[in-house]
Formats: sequence, C-alpha cells, structure tokens
Amino acid sequence: MADDILSYRMITESQNRYFWEHFIQDFGIPEMQRCPLERVILNVKVFDLGEPKAILALALSPPNLDDIEKTILLLKEVGALSTPAYDSVCRHDGDLTFVGRVLADVPVDVRLGKLLILGHVFGLLEDCLIIAAALSLKSVFASPYKKHLEAYRHKHEWAAGSSSDCIAILNAYKEWEKRKMLGDFRRRSQKEVAWGRMHFLQIKRLYEVQELVKELESRLANLNIQKPRQTPNYRHRFSEDQERLLLKSLIDQYLVSQFR
Repeated sequence: MADDILSYRMITESQNRYFWEHFIQDFGIPEMQRCPLERVILNVKVFDLGEPKAILALALSPPNLDDIEKTILLLKEVGALSTPAYDSVCRHDGDLTFVGRVLADVPVDVRLGKLLILGHVFGLLEDCLIIAAALSLKSVFASPYKKHLEAYRHKHEWAAGSSSDCIAILNAYKEWEKRKMLGDFRRRSQKEVAWGRMHFLQIKRLYEVQELVKELESRLANLNIQKPRQTPNYRHRFSEDQERLLLKSLIDQYLVSQFR
C-alpha cells in the first residue's frame, strides 16, 4: 500500500547497446494514436472539421480508421452524436450534441462523462464526480503482499452490503473527506497515513481523486452544470435509500455500456 517508488536500472555498456537497439523506439507513438479514438472524433466535431474518417485519413499518423464506425456508434449510444436528419444511415458521422460538447471537455472516458451528466440530471452529481474521478485513476484501495484476503474484507466493509466497488470507493472517500473537514488529519500526517494503512486505503490516491474532482467540477461549471444547492426542498426529494438505489441504477448503466 506504499506510494509508488521510482526505480532505476543499471546496465553495462554492452547491455546498453542491445537495450537501445531492441527496446527503445526511434520515435514516440503520436498522441493521436495514443488518445482514445472517441476523444479524437469529438475534437474533430467540436472544431467542425467535417466527416471524422475523411479528416483523420489525412493525418501523417492517423489512428486505426477501421474502428471509426464502431466509435461513431458508441458516441451515438451515449448521446454525444445524433444521426443527421438528412441521412438516416450515416455510419461515419453525426451531429454534435450538447452532451457531446460536455464529453469533449471533461478529461475522463466518455462513458464516465455520461455518468456525470446523468448524475446532474438526477441530483447526484457529487457522488458521480467522486466515482468518475476514482475510476479514471489507479485504485484507492491497497492490497499489500500476503494480505489480499484482509484487504478484500475491508473493501467489502466499505461497500456496506452493496457488493459494488463504486459504492465502496464512494464510502471510503467520503469518510476520509469527512475526517479531514473535522480536522482529524493534517495533510499527509502520520495519523492520516496510519488511518489509511489500517483501512487498506492509499492516501496518495485519495488526494489524486480529490484533485480530479475539483478539475471536473470546474470544467462542468463552465458548462453551467453544477452540484445542486443543499436547500431543504432538495433534501426531501428522495430518501437516503432511494438515493442509493438511484445511484446504483446509474452505475449499472455505466457498467452495461462498458461491455458493449
């Protein structure tokens, strides 16, 4: 559960030549090929450059064009693109929607971006922000050597009977955040680290989630998508059990889209 440790590899001159010739590429992989194709297509649509497949084919190092049709279909499924009214069978293009503009601006997978939008619609944006941020980064849960069973038991306790990793993440993060707000922890204090070790949580990862939540909040606010104000009327819209059931339904929508 310790933080990542930077490691170095010492090699002799003879080994260095072999390593250089066989493992070091002459050129790095272009960002267009490293970036998820759905994000590349959304950027093409945001800048109104035309049909994505035709435009991307002109690039010096284009992404895999064979996946364009499948990616366009995915973007239509999440509501980022709509089928043009003048062409009901358009497989390689679509009209950019407001959802698409939102997904193009948030630095998470488009399916997680859709989870954020659904969270906003149903008044659960705060919880969805935490879940989306955590799923975009390395796990907040620790699994030390020879303690996998104990780590799993603690993770199951965080899930509070829901059998959901997402709910476990949410509960763990909220408990950590509550203790920080109450002043139990100073940043990266020994007490905080010890608490994380006892509950099999990686404190460094929790801070990374916190930073990404803030960035997502800022980007969504620029698009007029904000957490609801905690007014008395709002708090009585759903009971706590109803909110948790609704949240699980939104998470299920995300999980289903992952396996399509």
